[in-house]
Amino acid sequence: MTQLMLLAGLIELSTAIPYIRDIRRGKTYPAIVSWATWFLLALIAAASFSASAMASGIISGAIAAECLLIIIFSIKKGHITYSRFDAFCQLGALGGLFLWWLTEEPFLALVFFF
Repeated sequence: MTQLMLLAGLIELSTAIPYIRDIRRGKTYPAIVSWATWFLLALIAAASFSASAMASGIISGAIAAECLLIIIFSIKKGHITYSRFDAFCQLGALGGLFLWWLTEEPFLALVFFF
């Protein structure tokens, strides 16, 4: 079963290959703020799983690794922009995380910032 979970994580990680290839070729310009937010959320999800939910932790960890790779390749290619809209979205995401931490109710945080 563990081998199957690791395979699922590798398959998930491999889905970023075409996107990273297009970043390197200059065909795609990812929004760093969005990818950083997804990285943070995937990292939180991966860290929050216990040993009994290892499959979810592996998939979330693979998603976090994907996001980090996309961020790294974007920065290496110099695709860094930050607009007011980016700041607004980032503040909303951080506000949602703060509300989640404060209330211990992820649904309330999601509804409030959606």
